[in-house]
Amino acid sequence: MTAAIPPTDDADFTRFPTFDSFNFARDRKPAQLANHHYAAHLTRTEPGLAAGVVNAGAAKTDILRSAPWYMRAGAKVLGPVVFDTVETSARNVVEAVRRDDWTTPAYWSKTGRFEQCTPIALDPTVTQHLVDVSRALTGV
Repeated sequence: MTAAIPPTDDADFTRFPTFDSFNFARDRKPAQLANHHYAAHLTRTEPGLAAGVVNAGAAKTDILRSAPWYMRAGAKVLGPVVFDTVETSARNVVEAVRRDDWTTPAYWSKTGRFEQCTPIALDPTVTQHLVDVSRALTGV
């Protein structure tokens, strides 16, 4: 799962994966795009494995139960407009598991809309670089 970010090759991965002095505005995109690259890597290296990336959106859960009162109040007022039901947020994942009529790797940007799927087609050399850097960091 990742945020709503389309699979593209236009991210700066020079700071990946350590992101020293993490800056959300600068480092969000490459961190999230790494999910797309990993899905592409899995489908290339694991025959028969289907991989996808899903934007689950903002699911209506009790996650804000310990948040400050003003955040809980805002969620109560805006929640019906902003939050999806858990069922809607999970629909694409559930459908991907139940069905085999989708092209892998794939990305679903819209919650609850399985038919709106984007194929993940990324530069394999960038993908391999990210995998190699991650392996070096983790020792795997």
